[in-house]
Amino acid sequence: MPIGYFDPDYDGENQAKRQAWQIPKTDLLKEAMSASGRKYFKTRDEQRRWRFLEERTLGATETHIMFRAWIQHNIELNISANAQSVTRSFAGLMTMIENKEREIDWTIANKEEVMRNRIQSIKSIMGTGAVKHGRSNSAE
Repeated sequence: MPIGYFDPDYDGENQAKRQAWQIPKTDLLKEAMSASGRKYFKTRDEQRRWRFLEERTLGATETHIMFRAWIQHNIELNISANAQSVTRSFAGLMTMIENKEREIDWTIANKEEVMRNRIQSIKSIMGTGAVKHGRSNSAE
């Protein structure tokens, strides 16, 4: 089987082969798709649309961090809405993420909390590393 058609869910039965571009590769994408009850991209356009959204999360600036938190927020909304039955699709999730007005409102309301949580997680990582290597992060 060529690598382009590799399907990790293929169990040898008469399942359709998947193209490599259809398979989610990042953790954020896997989480978003599972929130919508999906495992694969349906079309190339859907994949390009998601890739454009996910590229906006790559980086360490405040804008990148806030956009990733915005995506996480929408995924959580999708999971809660789909708890009983699938009512929100993957395309609907992407439309929610692309809504600039709601993104701006959410960012203004949640910026301080997201950044505070980010700083705390970085401090805990730094503290863990210092303890692991027998060092201290405090000025002596």
